[in-house]
Amino acid sequence: MNGKLSDRATPDLIVIFLAGVVGFVLVVSSAAMVFAFVFRPEVDISTVAARVGTIVSSMVTGIIGYVAGKGAANGRFNGSGK
Repeated sequence: MNGKLSDRATPDLIVIFLAGVVGFVLVVSSAAMVFAFVFRPEVDISTVAARVGTIVSSMVTGIIGYVAGKGAANGRFNGSGK
Protein backbone atom coordinates (compact mmCIF):
# COMPACT_ATOMS: atom_id res chain seq x y z
CA MET A 1 0.00 0.00 0.00
CA ASN A 2 1.59 3.23 -1.11
CA GLY A 3 -0.82 5.55 0.72
CA LYS A 4 -1.60 7.83 -2.22
CA LEU A 5 -5.08 9.33 -2.15
CA SER A 6 -5.35 9.29 -5.94
CA ASP A 7 -5.32 5.48 -5.94
CA ARG A 8 -8.30 5.18 -3.58
CA ALA A 9 -11.95 4.65 -4.49
CA THR A 10 -14.37 7.55 -4.08
CA PRO A 11 -16.22 6.05 -1.06
CA ASP A 12 -12.89 5.61 0.69
CA LEU A 13 -12.04 9.26 0.07
CA ILE A 14 -15.43 10.36 1.39
CA VAL A 15 -14.95 8.35 4.59
CA ILE A 16 -11.42 9.73 5.03
CA PHE A 17 -12.67 13.29 4.46
CA LEU A 18 -15.59 12.91 6.88
CA ALA A 19 -13.36 11.35 9.53
CA GLY A 20 -10.94 14.25 9.15
CA VAL A 21 -13.66 16.88 9.43
CA VAL A 22 -15.27 15.22 12.45
CA GLY A 23 -11.85 14.75 14.04
CA PHE A 24 -11.08 18.44 13.56
CA VAL A 25 -14.42 19.45 15.08
CA LEU A 26 -13.82 17.15 18.04
CA VAL A 27 -10.35 18.59 18.66
CA VAL A 28 -11.65 22.16 18.51
CA SER A 29 -14.65 21.31 20.74
CA SER A 30 -12.44 19.55 23.27
CA ALA A 31 -10.01 22.47 23.33
CA ALA A 32 -12.92 24.86 23.90
CA MET A 33 -14.17 22.69 26.77
CA VAL A 34 -10.74 22.64 28.40
CA PHE A 35 -10.42 26.40 27.92
CA ALA A 36 -13.86 26.95 29.49
CA PHE A 37 -13.09 24.57 32.36
CA VAL A 38 -9.79 26.31 33.18
CA PHE A 39 -10.66 29.96 32.62
CA ARG A 40 -14.42 30.02 33.24
CA PRO A 41 -15.14 27.29 35.81
CA GLU A 42 -18.67 28.61 36.42
CA VAL A 43 -19.68 27.50 32.91
CA ASP A 44 -21.42 24.11 32.77
CA ILE A 45 -19.73 22.01 30.09
CA SER A 46 -21.65 18.80 30.72
CA THR A 47 -23.98 19.26 27.73
CA VAL A 48 -21.08 19.96 25.40
CA ALA A 49 -19.21 16.94 26.75
CA ALA A 50 -22.29 14.75 26.19
CA ARG A 51 -22.65 16.00 22.61
CA VAL A 52 -18.97 15.38 21.88
CA GLY A 53 -19.40 11.85 23.22
CA THR A 54 -22.41 11.35 20.97
CA ILE A 55 -20.42 12.54 17.95
CA VAL A 56 -17.57 10.15 18.75
CA SER A 57 -19.98 7.26 19.21
CA SER A 58 -21.78 8.00 15.94
CA MET A 59 -18.52 8.34 14.00
CA VAL A 60 -17.10 5.09 15.34
CA THR A 61 -20.37 3.29 14.59
CA GLY A 62 -20.44 4.68 11.06
CA ILE A 63 -16.85 3.68 10.33
CA ILE A 64 -17.41 0.19 11.72
CA GLY A 65 -20.51 -0.18 9.54
CA TYR A 66 -18.65 1.04 6.47
CA VAL A 67 -15.72 -1.31 7.02
CA ALA A 68 -18.03 -4.26 7.70
CA GLY A 69 -20.11 -3.51 4.61
CA LYS A 70 -17.06 -3.12 2.44
CA GLY A 71 -15.62 -6.39 3.73
CA ALA A 72 -18.89 -8.21 3.10
CA ALA A 73 -19.11 -6.77 -0.41
CA ASN A 74 -15.60 -7.96 -1.18
CA GLY A 75 -16.22 -11.42 0.28
CA ARG A 76 -13.74 -10.85 3.09
CA PHE A 77 -16.12 -10.82 6.00
CA ASN A 78 -14.59 -12.57 9.03
CA GLY A 79 -11.54 -13.57 7.05
CA SER A 80 -13.43 -15.88 4.71
CA GLY A 81 -12.00 -14.38 1.50
CA LYS A 82 -8.64 -13.57 0.05
